[in-house]
Amino acid sequence: PEVTAEPEVTAEPEATAEPEVTAEPEATATPEPTEEPSPSPDPAEEYMLGDVNNDGKVDITDLSTMAINLVDRKKFSNAAATKAADVNKDGAFDLTDLATCRQFISKVITSF
Repeated sequence: PEVTAEPEVTAEPEATAEPEVTAEPEATATPEPTEEPSPSPDPAEEYMLGDVNNDGKVDITDLSTMAINLVDRKKFSNAAATKAADVNKDGAFDLTDLATCRQFISKVITSF
């Protein structure tokens, strides 16, 4: 039989160094609260006279929508459209507003 070599003796493991102590973390200042954000504007307050579909222009689509709502006696889909339809600013949407809007689109008048 073959003779095996004696197992090799290894050196004792070295002790690890003590962990380094770090300084305590410094507290950061608490940020001051900012002032209350201003409320976003009410969408009903943002409108352009005659622009009932709120696409940024007064055109035949607005005039058609106004005519349909007038004939069918329907209310507009939102408060901004209702205010935009009242182009003569008398507090009500009626045939006068429709006629005035048509004049504006036809360039008979240049403003409401």
